[in-house]
Amino acid sequence: MKKILVVSAVVLMTSFVLAAEENLIEELNLSNQQVKQIQTQQRNKLEIQTQLHQQLQVREQELKLELGKAEPNVERIQTLKQEMTQLREHQLDNEVEGTLEMKKIMTKQQLQKMEKLQLQTGSGLQNQNKIQTQTNMQNGSVGGNAGNGRKGH
Repeated sequence: MKKILVVSAVVLMTSFVLAAEENLIEELNLSNQQVKQIQTQQRNKLEIQTQLHQQLQVREQELKLELGKAEPNVERIQTLKQEMTQLREHQLDNEVEGTLEMKKIMTKQQLQKMEKLQLQTGSGLQNQNKIQTQTNMQNGSVGGNAGNGRKGH
């Protein structure tokens, strides 16, 4: 059921996303090579984020099950909490690395324009995540909530 909802959401957003991405490519004056590099980099980032998100969901479910027991194993709970913290840290690391990689692809002028656009929309990393998600969706990638800016979800 969850997959159907995700696919439905992607289908509904595709036309909006394609228009937004075209606008962004035009606004930043990205070359075809830059677009390809960004798409490849974002596809890789999305794969990692998806894996981390799935692992985090498994740990969250395990934690719920353990907490639901009549006599929960405190050591197991601590281990799960540590694993969840590490997975969230890996998610953040992946986001930051993705941002740094994207900045290597763009020129100084494009980066300045991107920062200006981010200021206009009142967002920074979250706006970039939207841009990256738009790029991923254009390529037909579906990754759940990867990179949605919500910690641990």
